[in-house]
Amino acid sequence: MRHILATAAAVGLILYNTTLTDPTAPEPVPEPIREEIAVTTPEPAPVPEPEPEPEPVPEEPADEPKHWTAVPVDLTLDQLMEKVADESYLDELRAFYDGALFIGDSRTAGFDRFSHIETADYFASTGMTTYQVLTDEAELNDGTVTTLDEMLEKREHDRIFIMLGINEMGDTVPNIANQYAVVVDELLSRDLGAQLIVMANMHVTSGRSEKDEVFNNPRIDELNELIRQLAADRGLEYLDVNPLFDDESGQLNAEYTFDNTHVLGKYYKAWSAWIYESLKG
Repeated sequence: MRHILATAAAVGLILYNTTLTDPTAPEPVPEPIREEIAVTTPEPAPVPEPEPEPEPVPEEPADEPKHWTAVPVDLTLDQLMEKVADESYLDELRAFYDGALFIGDSRTAGFDRFSHIETADYFASTGMTTYQVLTDEAELNDGTVTTLDEMLEKREHDRIFIMLGINEMGDTVPNIANQYAVVVDELLSRDLGAQLIVMANMHVTSGRSEKDEVFNNPRIDELNELIRQLAADRGLEYLDVNPLFDDESGQLNAEYTFDNTHVLGKYYKAWSAWIYESLKG
């Protein structure tokens, strides 16, 4: 009996050992190791505060040239002559005309010579016409010979006064007006930054008008009306000085002229004062 148990025990040991060492036996599957992993939800990144938009810096408005608007003045020639007798008033006129340019014929040349407005520039000569003004030279009051282009390049102007047309009266009035428009449009196209002011042609006396088939007041009035329309179409100021120098019949007062066409030199100061009073607004 003791032998049998010993044998059985030996066999059992062998079986046990066989099971452990049997290469065909499947290996036990290990239990998975569970690790506790702390799951945390990330905090969202803070959204930065938007930087405030800078306040726009207002642009400085460009200095635009002053526009003078013509306003009829109720001053007689005698009243204007009294004004210009005051030297302080003449200084006021000179300050007003500083930066102005006058373009014209013998009447404008007289303005240069007798008005005592030395602060303005003048491009004018006897016989100047709308057909010549853009190309020809003019001899100025100081003896300088120049072209209009040279005058415009020499200095910037804030006002340009134009008075032309009387020397072209041998042509038809519509042709003169058309050529006048060519001159005005050329100046406007150059963007000079200046206000263009168109001035009517002055009348002649009744004595000349009635005898002269070319230089007479009906034709001058016809031309002036076309020039006025031209100025209105282009948005330009139009000045007609004739009421200042006309007599009751609407013709150049014979007392104010020496040749039935030009006013006496002493009246150019009054003329400059009339323009000033019309525009100073």
